[in-house]
Amino acid sequence: MSMQGIAGFIRRWWLLLVIVPVITGALAYALGTTRTPMYASSTTLQVSIAASSDLNGYNANLLAQDLSTTYQTLVITDPVLQPVAAAANPPMATGELRANTTIAASSGALFTVTMTDPDPARAATLVNAVTAEFTAFVSGFVRPEAGVSEGPGTVTTFVEGTAPDEPYAPRLPAWVALGVIAGILVSSLGIMLFERLDTRVRTTSNVAEVAGASRLAQIPSLGKGISGPESVFLNRPGASQAGEAIRSLRTAVLGTYDEPGKVLVISSANRRDGKTIVAANLATALANSGKLVVLIDGNLRDPRLHSIFQINNVHGLGTLLSVPNLSWKTSAIRVAPNLAVIPAGSVREHPADLLVKPEFKDLLADVSATADVVIIDTPAMEVGNDALAVAMHAKSVVLLCRTGTTHSPALSAASASFHDVGADVLGVVVNEGGSRRGFGRLRGRSARKQAAGMDSLRADSSHVAKSA
Repeated sequence: MSMQGIAGFIRRWWLLLVIVPVITGALAYALGTTRTPMYASSTTLQVSIAASSDLNGYNANLLAQDLSTTYQTLVITDPVLQPVAAAANPPMATGELRANTTIAASSGALFTVTMTDPDPARAATLVNAVTAEFTAFVSGFVRPEAGVSEGPGTVTTFVEGTAPDEPYAPRLPAWVALGVIAGILVSSLGIMLFERLDTRVRTTSNVAEVAGASRLAQIPSLGKGISGPESVFLNRPGASQAGEAIRSLRTAVLGTYDEPGKVLVISSANRRDGKTIVAANLATALANSGKLVVLIDGNLRDPRLHSIFQINNVHGLGTLLSVPNLSWKTSAIRVAPNLAVIPAGSVREHPADLLVKPEFKDLLADVSATADVVIIDTPAMEVGNDALAVAMHAKSVVLLCRTGTTHSPALSAASASFHDVGADVLGVVVNEGGSRRGFGRLRGRSARKQAAGMDSLRADSSHVAKSA
């Protein structure tokens, strides 16, 4: 994963990456406080052999080191531990005492005996008792040789055991640290597994690969709550980033063709991806550039363009396709210089039946003969095949996807379906839906100003596509 990918991962999931380690660290601390504190007291023993006429000092030291290894195994034998266990207060089993005793080699002929116990004073008492018993046990190895009684080696206490001040377990800081680390690992692995199984589009980097088409524009969040006149934000103060993204989209669309009368379908894989807002603003941007634009609401199931531009929706595309020999200009309403809108009209029960009619192809031919650009807003692919029916006649499609909402398989299937009906997918517009920046904040006074502007336009609107 690249540094950019890691940064995006942290940005998307930072709250969970903080909460889970805090919780696991707190649980580790709580669990640690329930454990019985254990104290450890240690003594260090030294094994030595006196030099003689038969054994020089160097060899005596080597022999003492070898003997130290043997003695380490003898410390935890029953002859040494049984008397100590019986004399303990309270008495304890030899096996328990052996389990609490640890032997460790030190340097040379030194080795350490460590005793653990919940009582620090008792730990010191037990370890000193074990070393005293072991010293007595070793001193009993007497071998008379040449009339001299001597043991095989002398054991002396180098460091006596003392009562510790702090328990060695549980180590709460270590427990908390392990809990936090475990929380980070668990949350990270869980999130990575979720993202691997989650097919939603998370970043813009792989959109082109998924859709099989280029990325035309990347737009700051088109807020799902936007409706009405505030949806047309192109020339509104405070929408500079979104406005520039729409202008970039306009440039990309115009760069794909030069001939007039181009018909462009705006669609998406899923609902609420922002396609209607993009269609309205793209039409406005093209009209601002001097192009004669007709914007058609091809969503006969759930039309929205009439509410965005505040125009009458009694007659529209459904009427034109249902009534023979009716001019499209009777339903086109001028909403701005160089821009006319044909609303959807009344909602139809089976809109795809109307959209596949040859009359719709003829209608588009009549409109495109007058307009420079015709833009058709269609329902999302998950709703039905209306967009495919329109694309069969229009041939050019722009797909919308929303990061964090649109699923990659749905976007890929939508693009493939348009190709199957002979339509050319010009590219994909990415709506950064996961961000709270952008259009979701373009409300309030700016929206009221936009509404006032629409009232003024409606006063001058006429049922023609453009001025004479």
